[in-house]
Amino acid sequence: MFDYSGRRDKLSKLLEAEGIDALFLGPSSDLEYLTGIERNIPTFGNVSYAHGWVQGAFFKPGEEPTFVLTRMFAEFDLPHGKPKQLVVVSETDDGRAKFDQVARSLGKVKKLAIGSRLWGETVVNLMRVFDTPQVVIAEALVNRLRRVKSDDELDVMTKACAIVDGTMGAVTKSVKPGVTMHQLVEEVEHEMRARGSRAPSFTTHICTFGFEDERESIDERGQLPLREGESVLFDFGAVLDGYCSDFGRTIFCGEPTAEYVRAHQAMIDAQAAGQAASKPGVTCAEVNRAAERRSRKQASARTSSTAWATASGWTSTNGRSSRKRTRPHSRPA
Repeated sequence: MFDYSGRRDKLSKLLEAEGIDALFLGPSSDLEYLTGIERNIPTFGNVSYAHGWVQGAFFKPGEEPTFVLTRMFAEFDLPHGKPKQLVVVSETDDGRAKFDQVARSLGKVKKLAIGSRLWGETVVNLMRVFDTPQVVIAEALVNRLRRVKSDDELDVMTKACAIVDGTMGAVTKSVKPGVTMHQLVEEVEHEMRARGSRAPSFTTHICTFGFEDERESIDERGQLPLREGESVLFDFGAVLDGYCSDFGRTIFCGEPTAEYVRAHQAMIDAQAAGQAASKPGVTCAEVNRAAERRSRKQASARTSSTAWATASGWTSTNGRSSRKRTRPHSRPA
């Protein structure tokens, strides 16, 4: 269990320091970070609840948040229990009146922070009820709290990375001539779920390189069979306790050429250079430059761009393998 109360205490001090009178967050990664209320898994269809625009929570410095949620969300989307201060808006309620009542209980709001992904209708009503306050985006503020991870967060993120690493280990054997990208996507997502992932952290993407007519999981080319001599790029991630992993691996179908092997080693060396440069006080840009210097040094004019692009984190299906280390990180949705 994360220290949500401690996170909100830090947020309260930050809001006071910035002169922000109130904050409103809709269902989002930031709201989940501060309260533990899980955001829904995104869907392609537009899920529409009556009065759906009211959903979220009001934060005021020094006070506990007050949630305003639709009946459908309160009944079916709170598997870990309802928050203490909750106003439920039913289908037959006057959603605007209930929203206004909670908002006005905060008192005078001259400066309001809002989530960056709120509905337009929510923003319009916030501006109305607070009489056009100064508005700032909350994401940058909450990010100040989120960018430094606690030991508990690092533990969960490491486990999320272990899910995808184990998934890749299970799926590698399926990279054989004749398999389709759609079949590999299905297997990847099944293996992640079986290992504890709530859902893919983004759209699973698997494609090939090496031949002109590539295979691609995001369209009808995903039905075409894999051929020996192609490299297969995997890009997927898992979700665990609100934290995401982002994983990439390239697998060669068959026996890799000498150029692929050389390119793979160059990428491993470049990553090692970046890791060696990763020290307190060093910027991400400097780490990136260290890795790029190493890769440029080893590249040559005769190197196939496809080989270099696909060999990073490459594994072959001939029994020889080498994997790049997956570094845990948070990826807000």
